[in-house]
Amino acid sequence: MSSKYENFPDHDSSGRNTFNMIVRDRRMIFQDFIRPCFAELMATALFVFLGTMPVLGMSVNRVAIANGMTITMVVIAFSPVSGCHINPVVTLALYLCGEIPTIRALCYVLTQLLGGMLGSMLLRSFLTEELFTLLKAGSQNFAPGVTVPQAFLCETTLTFMLIYVILTALMPEPGRHPLFLGPICIGFAVVIAVLAGSHVSGPSLNPARSFGPAVIASFYNMGSEVWDNHYVYWVGPISGTLLATLFFRLVYMSIHSCVSVV
Repeated sequence: MSSKYENFPDHDSSGRNTFNMIVRDRRMIFQDFIRPCFAELMATALFVFLGTMPVLGMSVNRVAIANGMTITMVVIAFSPVSGCHINPVVTLALYLCGEIPTIRALCYVLTQLLGGMLGSMLLRSFLTEELFTLLKAGSQNFAPGVTVPQAFLCETTLTFMLIYVILTALMPEPGRHPLFLGPICIGFAVVIAVLAGSHVSGPSLNPARSFGPAVIASFYNMGSEVWDNHYVYWVGPISGTLLATLFFRLVYMSIHSCVSVV
């Protein structure tokens, strides 16, 4: 004789399935968003902090080397977690290559901007008020006598070089080069960029590097001049990134798959 309950659903089984789905979704959110975004936050903060500190009392050569070594160290340390973009235009380049989803790309950019602010705040915790004010919280502006077109061209050209190096250095070809060589190449590109652009626009090549310290400088009432030419540090790197990504796709994408660093 059949039971009158046999056609009813198994509520315990349904409940277990729902619980498992919730746990799985939460794990995916943690793995796909929370963990990599936190890595981007910390990596960008470390880059802004460690890249700005050497400016005090050091020659351009030493500042360039310090920034290049910082980039190499941070990329090696954080790339297994998030890809270690630490730069909104790097995220833009990888997005245009189809290597990062839209939502994650937006989350990365937001956390990079926050990381820039956090790195500037770390400067304040290490430096006296006098030195912090002298650095203007790490904010950037043009060298004396440099015009907007000159700074724009500098930021565009050097960002083109940096983004192209990043995309080509991380091409996943088996046996092409050791894994650590990509971050070293990127670090050298940063050294060259700082040496080339230090007497023009800084350079920045990274909107998060310019935006975060500018916000903190405004918070500490260091003057509105930190925003006078700030747009160049967005328009220049974005323009250079668009050109570099287009060139990369035309040169490499027809015969190679795009990079996979996320």
